[in-house]
Amino acid sequence: MVLLSLITSTGVKAQLKIGDNPTTITKSALLELQSTRQGFLLPRLADTLDINALVPPDGMMIYLDPAAGTGRGLYIRKSGVWQRITTDSSTATTSWNLKGNNLATTNAFLGTLDQRALRIVTNSLERMVIDSVTGDVSIANKLTVTKSITGADSITGQHVFALDTVKAPNLVSTDSLYLTNLQANSAFNEVLVINTATGAVSRRTLDSATFKGFIIGNFDTTGFVTGLEKRAGVGSAKDSLILHAATETLPGGVSVVSQRFAGTKSYRDSVMVSGTGTPNSNLQVAGSLSLNIRTTTSSETIHSDDYTVLANPAATITLTLPDPTGLKGRTYIIKKIGGGLDNAVNVQGNIEGLVNTTYVIYNDYSFIKIQTDGTSWYIIDKQ
Repeated sequence: MVLLSLITSTGVKAQLKIGDNPTTITKSALLELQSTRQGFLLPRLADTLDINALVPPDGMMIYLDPAAGTGRGLYIRKSGVWQRITTDSSTATTSWNLKGNNLATTNAFLGTLDQRALRIVTNSLERMVIDSVTGDVSIANKLTVTKSITGADSITGQHVFALDTVKAPNLVSTDSLYLTNLQANSAFNEVLVINTATGAVSRRTLDSATFKGFIIGNFDTTGFVTGLEKRAGVGSAKDSLILHAATETLPGGVSVVSQRFAGTKSYRDSVMVSGTGTPNSNLQVAGSLSLNIRTTTSSETIHSDDYTVLANPAATITLTLPDPTGLKGRTYIIKKIGGGLDNAVNVQGNIEGLVNTTYVIYNDYSFIKIQTDGTSWYIIDKQ
């Protein structure tokens, strides 16, 4: 009895092994249990009220077995609180695993069972909240959609919004965004416009007249300052868009009545005049051709719009050809129609083959036909 009392009241300074192979013990173990059919039974507590009153240290372990069964499991004391490190078999199959889950039931879900919002947190910052009462989803920054969003009811400004005050882009789609089943006959004068550079969609208010629409009106053969005219419809009638005919001073369209145009016009392809079909040359005139002709009695420079010049001098005169630079292809006919031998017509210019650059016409009814290559004038025909 004395020896037993001494052992129980004195600390044991040695390793202790209980169970099979008592003479073989792991070197690093202070206490080792070994058995092929027995286990280590921890204290089973219905709650932690009594043990907490004893100020248990970190590292203590218990098995909590409350009467209601909720929270049953193995706990360890850490940082002054009991933290569960395992669960019983009734909840193990319904726990969410960080490496994925095989859901054996259609009733499985991730969420809350009471009226508390579900909060998603990353980097210690709240990113998304699902309200437990309304079901509204609040996203702290932005929502990026790589494919599509399908709404069973609606997605409105009350349901998609930003929690931050900067109001960064709330909804970003890298694919297409489709809006279907939109409200018709709305009285609002607002539209959505897109910035083609950034992709941002903004709301813009327009004048109510904008929504009346347009119809294409009849072609107007009179001139109009801009060529295109908007005529307001009476009341709710649609506005008309009228194209006016071009004039010598006003822009517009080409009509089927007589028109006079102004300004230089260039044609890339061939032109047919007074005919049908495809032109056989750059310019084909299927009918008569009228070229400018005039009479002069005095010395002057040939005009840019001249073609045939009839000279009827009372004394010798000089008709000066224009500088050929930039006039490639231009042709003139100069004919003396009076004045006699004593009143000659001098055609002066850079005429190829002439020593003094002057061609003299003495006889009445003689002529010269000349054309330039853009550098010199050449005599094509003469009499």
